[in-house]
Amino acid sequence: MKLTSFLAHCQKGDSLTSVTYFTGKEYPLLVCSHITAFLRKNGHDVKPLSVETLQWAQVESCLSTTFLGATQTVWLGNLSALDAKTLKKILEYISTYQGPHRIICFVNGEDLPSDKVKDSVDFQQDFSKEEIERLFQILLEAPADNFFKMMKQEYKTLSLDKILLLGYYSIVLGARTETFMRDWYEKLIVPDESLFILAQSFFGRKRDLFFRSWFSLKNSYEFPFWTTFWSEQLWCASHVVSLRRAQNFKEAKQMSGRLPFSFLQKEWEKYKPEELQRAHAFLYTVDCHLKSGGTELSLELFYAKFFEKQFYCAQPVSSL
Repeated sequence: MKLTSFLAHCQKGDSLTSVTYFTGKEYPLLVCSHITAFLRKNGHDVKPLSVETLQWAQVESCLSTTFLGATQTVWLGNLSALDAKTLKKILEYISTYQGPHRIICFVNGEDLPSDKVKDSVDFQQDFSKEEIERLFQILLEAPADNFFKMMKQEYKTLSLDKILLLGYYSIVLGARTETFMRDWYEKLIVPDESLFILAQSFFGRKRDLFFRSWFSLKNSYEFPFWTTFWSEQLWCASHVVSLRRAQNFKEAKQMSGRLPFSFLQKEWEKYKPEELQRAHAFLYTVDCHLKSGGTELSLELFYAKFFEKQFYCAQPVSSL
């Protein structure tokens, strides 16, 4: 089902099915926030239920009981953020769910069972100009004219979350968009996606792809940004590897926020925490070197050592 069709269905006052799956390639936090607010505005008693922090018995109890017969629309959030075992258990449970409540949740398209596609609302579709105009009217309660003047045809390459984010700016800026597009657009939109690709190729040790991305991105930020960025990535990655090896999946999930999806899916298994910790320690040396007036080539040395797996060995890594 298209998102505009789902919203129109709700506006008419029609009841939701027992389970509605929102689906796409990645979780659109901004869109889901707007949809839950929209449902509340249209008479649905939306209750968030954190499947990430509650025990399964608590979740099942909430979904199977009511208070004085009152039914609710239960928002389960991003199910694909759960570990594989928990995700399978929840999907099996809600696949036959018949109430008393109504369930809405997000599931990555790759995790959604094929027989549930008919019950899903697709966030990954190509949105036409007319559909975006309709979404602005419903979710932002504003016309989309300034957005289209600002974006021209570039909107066709954006995710729905990015469309709504830029929609906010277009409403505030009105017709004064030229400076915004020149000075801020690439900082808000392009780097997020590019940094994700950069980190993905870094942990995947895809050298050629990494350096192509690096040479196109490195001048977008000052070098202190890069040492901070990689420090955060390595610190989180080392903890994720340690926690997953200890089968502490709940805490690992809490540490995984900004790490690339491919690392969290499979590539973490190729790493030892000690390797990532040594890389992090060397990066601290690089940061001190740069702040003392040293050459920016020290960061290139860090990359070379990482791709050559020189942090993997047990012996101390040479300093600058």
